[in-house]
Amino acid sequence: MPKIYLGSTSKVTGRPASQELRFGVVFGTPSRHCDGSGVCVIARVPVLERWSIPCAFVIAFFSVWEEGHFVFRIPVEEITDPLYQQHFSKGFFRVEEAFEVPRWMAKALGKPKIAVPAGVYRVEQRSADYLIHFNLLLNN
Repeated sequence: MPKIYLGSTSKVTGRPASQELRFGVVFGTPSRHCDGSGVCVIARVPVLERWSIPCAFVIAFFSVWEEGHFVFRIPVEEITDPLYQQHFSKGFFRVEEAFEVPRWMAKALGKPKIAVPAGVYRVEQRSADYLIHFNLLLNN
């Protein structure tokens, strides 16, 4: 069972917290072996720690804010300078190829499936976090 972080209000948003799931993410484009922009791999942190992949991963937190909107929250200490320059410095996050959130994450948040189309998504920089705001597509 994935770790689910519950609270009365979100430290980041001040909104009522739904649930946050901790996960690891490798940025990049899957068809280009994680080069480029987007989300290449999403997995449980212990899984990524065991893999011998050349790409670095960051620890992030996933939450659904409201229907049609979910967020990847990445603590600022996870973002290296090169990662910041490549993915976050322009105030948006480019997804070159559509991706699906793993089923274990979607199920833990009560969703059957979560798919993200290619596109450009807003990045919000806070003092302690970067938030990537995604449009949510639910497929039943």
